Amino acid sequence: MASIDDMIAQLDSGQQRVRDPAQPGRLLLNGAEATRDTPVAAGDELEIGPRWYRILGGLGGFLYPAPLPPQQVTHPVRLHAGLHKCLTMFSRQVYHNAAIARTLTLNWGMWRVPIAKHFHHKVDDFHAGLHRARTQSLSGVALDLDAYDDILVVRFVRDPRDLLVSGYHYHRKGAEPWTRVPSPEPKHFAEVNGGVPEAIRGRGPSLQDYLGAVDKAVGLAAELEFRRPHFRAMMAWPEEDERILTFRYEDILGHEEEVFEVIGQHFGWNRAERAAARATARAYSSGGREAKKGHVRNKAPGQWREELDEALNARIVEEFGPLLRAHGYPET
Repeated sequence: MASIDDMIAQLDSGQQRVRDPAQPGRLLLNGAEATRDTPVAAGDELEIGPRWYRILGGLGGFLYPAPLPPQQVTHPVRLHAGLHKCLTMFSRQVYHNAAIARTLTLNWGMWRVPIAKHFHHKVDDFHAGLHRARTQSLSGVALDLDAYDDILVVRFVRDPRDLLVSGYHYHRKGAEPWTRVPSPEPKHFAEVNGGVPEAIRGRGPSLQDYLGAVDKAVGLAAELEFRRPHFRAMMAWPEEDERILTFRYEDILGHEEEVFEVIGQHFGWNRAERAAARATARAYSSGGREAKKGHVRNKAPGQWREELDEALNARIVEEFGPLLRAHGYPET
């Protein structure tokens, strides 16, 4: 049975991490004093110091501490729930242009809200600023939808093993500053809600240097440690909820315009927004003119078959098998 201690261990990454996991401060479970070994169940409300979480029941009985806003959110939330290395830059551009189209049609050229805002993996920033954007984007985190009175969600998902491979090659390049921090601690990876591989945690080289120095099998295993918080979040979203539209990466490629037309209808966009979204999706699609200028190494699905060894695939299947099966991904 999972305990509060298990939830604290999950929170040892990201912006919501417990500042001192050894001394987490006041613990309340459903309003009552608790200890680290107190069992938790789906639906429980957990307070750790100044932060609140709802325990979500995910795939295969998995339990996940979803961060809660300071108070119930009453205004509309239209959220794109994405993942690092899952068409993030592409979707951001589409939402941005759709928001501009709405601004122009409603405000006669005046640059006012609504806007589209990407909060990366920063849940605190999302809760502080979501009221200022018509469309919000948040990556690598699962939410308790009942904390928001009016919320609609679009999820982009991808085979976790392809996310692993894509991230491994991207992080070896050191494309983002946090990958170049030597002897990283969890606070250094908070902006991407990533776990720090044990081999470099608080000592040794940066993630970029480490991945460049070890062989691929070791590097991919370290990348799994980094991606584990993202995969756990994927496990925690409900399989069926009328508020959520879910698209697989593999089903988006080649159908980008159609996908964003459906998204526009789900979010209640006007004609101008939907037209701008379709045009942008076409330009930035896998075969579009703008995509050819991009930073993507390889968009092809199924790369994991050539890059992962059997042992690492078996580890992923053992830990995240329910996730693979839920989205129709083969185990081997």
